[in-house]
Amino acid sequence: MTQFTYSYKWSFMGGKPRQPLELPEVQRRFDGRAEDADNWFSVAAWPDGRVQEGVPDYVLEITPRAEYVNTHLMDECNRLRFIYNFERREDRLFLFSRVEYTYPDRPGYMIPPASSIIERVSFKPDGYMRRRLNDKSQPSVEEWEYRDMDLADNWEVVPEFGSWGHLGRYRG
Repeated sequence: MTQFTYSYKWSFMGGKPRQPLELPEVQRRFDGRAEDADNWFSVAAWPDGRVQEGVPDYVLEITPRAEYVNTHLMDECNRLRFIYNFERREDRLFLFSRVEYTYPDRPGYMIPPASSIIERVSFKPDGYMRRRLNDKSQPSVEEWEYRDMDLADNWEVVPEFGSWGHLGRYRG
């Protein structure tokens, strides 16, 4: 069973929570009942039995009532590899943006600006998709637009509190 670490914000560089939060406070934030205006929270997921340190399976940033959810997937060096951005559209979440960072073939931690390739894909519910590829070894950025795409896989159910796994999966 997956274990979760809750915090105000996750330190990607440090691989640990910043300002850990207790479960009742996280529940209040999720329900939109927190006292402070900046009431989003982070969730780091760990497989059962693994010490909760280092590189988690995924990290989510969630606003009240899951109006927005950001999913972060890291590689074995704790470098940010993928970011998936969801927004609530009535009773479901829609994946409206995906970013992939590819790093030089060197071990160790690097921040996203040190990546050698950045691919950004944006989506609209009407089937529109825009892909932007910045290969820093090339003199220009390439862009493509697509219409009438099947974006059925971009839709997710709004999570119940504590049921985060479907938002943490790899989406390519």
